[in-house]
Amino acid sequence: MVLTTKQKKLVRTTIFLGILLISGFSAISNSKLGIESVSEQKNHIKNTPSSSAFWKNTSIIIDATATINTTHSGNWTWAAAQDWCKGLGTWDQPYRIENMTFEADYNMNGLLIANSNEFYFEINNCTFLNATTSSQFAGLNLNNAANGTITECNMSTSYYGLLLDGGCDNITITYNNATENNRGGIRLGQNAINNTIAFNNASDNDGPGIWLYRADYNHIYNNTVNNNIIDGSQGAIYIYSADGNLVFNNTAFDNSNAQIGLRDAENNRIYENKIGGGNYGIYTVSFSHNTSVINNSIYNSNTGININGGHKNNILDNDINNGNIGIYFSSSDNNTVQDNRVIDNIQYGIQLYSSDNSNFIENTISNSGSSSSFRIIGSNNLTLFDNIIDDKGLFLDQSYHNQINQGNTVSGKPIYYYEDQDDLDLNGDIITNIGQLFLINCNRAQISNFNIRDVSVGIYIDTGNQLSISNNNVSNNYNFGLNLKNTNQSSITGNIASNNLYTGMNLLNIDHCSITSNTVNDNNRGIYCENDDPDDWDEEDPDLSLLIGENTFSENNANNNKQHGMETRYSKFDTISNNICFNNTQDGIYLEYVYNSTISNNQVINSSQDGIGCYYSQNNNIFENEVINTTNAGIYLEYANHTKIVYNIIELNGEGISLYDTHHVSIENNEITSNVRNGIDFEIANDTKITGNIISLNSQTGILIDTDSYENIIFRNIFIQNTVHAEDNGFSNQWYNQNIGNYWDNYTGSDLDDDGIGDTSHSILGSANNFDLYPIFGITLPLFIETPINASFTVNQTQILNWTVQDYIIWGSTYTIFVNGTEVGSGTWESDAQFSFDLQSLNLEAGVYNVTVVVSDGMENSAENSILVIINPEIGGEPQKISGWLIFLFIVLGLSVISVSSMLVLKKTKPEKYDLVMEKLKGFFSNLKNIGKSDT
Repeated sequence: MVLTTKQKKLVRTTIFLGILLISGFSAISNSKLGIESVSEQKNHIKNTPSSSAFWKNTSIIIDATATINTTHSGNWTWAAAQDWCKGLGTWDQPYRIENMTFEADYNMNGLLIANSNEFYFEINNCTFLNATTSSQFAGLNLNNAANGTITECNMSTSYYGLLLDGGCDNITITYNNATENNRGGIRLGQNAINNTIAFNNASDNDGPGIWLYRADYNHIYNNTVNNNIIDGSQGAIYIYSADGNLVFNNTAFDNSNAQIGLRDAENNRIYENKIGGGNYGIYTVSFSHNTSVINNSIYNSNTGININGGHKNNILDNDINNGNIGIYFSSSDNNTVQDNRVIDNIQYGIQLYSSDNSNFIENTISNSGSSSSFRIIGSNNLTLFDNIIDDKGLFLDQSYHNQINQGNTVSGKPIYYYEDQDDLDLNGDIITNIGQLFLINCNRAQISNFNIRDVSVGIYIDTGNQLSISNNNVSNNYNFGLNLKNTNQSSITGNIASNNLYTGMNLLNIDHCSITSNTVNDNNRGIYCENDDPDDWDEEDPDLSLLIGENTFSENNANNNKQHGMETRYSKFDTISNNICFNNTQDGIYLEYVYNSTISNNQVINSSQDGIGCYYSQNNNIFENEVINTTNAGIYLEYANHTKIVYNIIELNGEGISLYDTHHVSIENNEITSNVRNGIDFEIANDTKITGNIISLNSQTGILIDTDSYENIIFRNIFIQNTVHAEDNGFSNQWYNQNIGNYWDNYTGSDLDDDGIGDTSHSILGSANNFDLYPIFGITLPLFIETPINASFTVNQTQILNWTVQDYIIWGSTYTIFVNGTEVGSGTWESDAQFSFDLQSLNLEAGVYNVTVVVSDGMENSAENSILVIINPEIGGEPQKISGWLIFLFIVLGLSVISVSSMLVLKKTKPEKYDLVMEKLKGFFSNLKNIGKSDT
């Protein structure tokens, strides 16, 4: 027969009450105590103590073993002779002290009863005050005493209101007020055993209301313990190194730390208490093992139940509501958590950290306000069966060898959990009713077409290689859309991971993976990739063998994220290309400890911090990106040595390029324009080369060099319409290279020898008093092509031609290749560097061909040149020998082809020169008619 939850609760309650009747209440009903039952006490003891001012005295000491009596001390015989004490000390006629006010003298207790194990006594309706000086004093202090009853007393303004120490047992403490004491209300000290504390008010103390220290097998029930101010890990009811105690049916609210706290305490039972407020409802710490927490109602505590370091605990049938975390385990193993209702907690319903071998069965967790309802970190060998998780679902991290069945549901949908299974084919078109998907140590899985939203993490994968994750929609989740870690050679393609509260794609320790064509918008972080920080890492001389990487991030959209659009840490040889990063609140692309990677052809627009930020990274290439309209720098380098920044468009940013404590950088062929402050800003930057850039329309300075930057070289740049073109406050910086400087649109010198270089130097603003000794003069500049000589090849032979261009301006540099007037190739070139073309790709037949190349730069300078190429035929696998007359014929025909093809190119590129040449050719052919015929 299967029991319902309500029936299970009834069975547990019945069993517990049976145990309670046998073990708990036996001490109360034991005839040796000589006291009435609790119900009998209620019949004749008032809930509100009577006035206790009938007699008043200062500190009194009753020591049952005393042989000398004084005015304020003596044995029980002496005490019984006083007006305030009556009785014989027997079970039926105990010594009775009542209606007395004890106001302690300095360094004394109000009343001390010591060494009284053979007598019975009662203290009723007394007031104890002002025993304040140290921890050994209390309003009422029992030391090595037994068989006492303390009822309806007021204990206040003392160090402790009531202190039992030195081996007190079988003491019943009921219906007392222990309030407003300096260190605690009621304290049971070492070897205080089998005592009962019930129906007391222990509130408003500076310290625990009820405190057990090395006191075992006591019963604490039906007490009110509110508004105590508690230090550290203590609780309003605090059990420290005390075992086998029963704490039930108490009320504890709004105490500053824990309402019930246990430290180094074993085999205690916490049952049916109503508690709330403060940092913790129930808090166990250190070696508190075998604690049973059953059927408690806990409200409004920061953490409802906190189990820290104790093992083999049972958390059953509790209501834990309206706190921050419902149930929290840390370094606590072998627990059972069953049938709890954890509702309306602000952060997590249940959270585990480094806690293994525990069972979580049939709990209900709902309305958790944070990123997950059930959070498991670093915890292994768990069993999760049939838990109802109504809202944000399950979150795992670094947790393995768990059993999680599909009876666990998230908003009514099952959780699918796979571990140690390879070659899975999981398709959301087939598995349509899914709450969450978890894969642990699964290789070669295909995961596609899922739509998982409104949970902590949509798809979670830890450890698995050669995975294919495609066309999933994991949006609107509370932690991550996709969480992928410890994988290599995997593909993440065509997924949507947007509107996740934390990260769209969280990628950890991935290697040789491809992340392409994903949409990752409107998250807190877009695409986040981080590998482990290697031990013994030397930032100055990193050992790249310690890093993984070689990932490709391409054609992704990472827009409108609250932090970085794309972020990579501790990686090498990555490629980040052709991505769009628009309107991210921090950086569009952020790199930290990244080495030998390429960032190219990305569009980074409207970043609220930097467009591309590069920190503690080396040997990276940043080229052909568009970085536009960022608040800080378009490209920012900090401790990022040996970086190349080439062919980027950098405009409308706060700073164009900003360098901080960064050296050996190359900034070449960029368009740096219309930035709010400076085009390029140096701060502690040395050995940097800046060449071939167009630096224009920057509102403050084109290039600004601070006082700590030196030995930088700046040449072949174009400065146009900056408020200030350049300011050099450093030293040993050079504004030219050999005989080439920069173009300045405000240069006032002349170029009388027409060599393109100004005849006088150009002064650079700044404290360095520097000069450009070879300023480029004018816009039209010389451009030269080093052309290969006429060439001869054989059909089917490699037919490579090489050209080299020399130019002052290398921004916007292009080339076009024509064969017999037909365009066959084009590309870009760099000054003093070769570009090549293989004619074999055209499959040319044997013959003579004109090959013309036309080059131009970004300043509308151009040049062209042509060569003659002979393609020899191939006969029988051997080149044919061509006669001299045939070669002569080829040359004549080739010259004709050269003339025609050159004219076609000239007509396309420079029509005015074409017209002039045509006029000259007409005259040439007219003169040719007058030449007589000849046999030669």
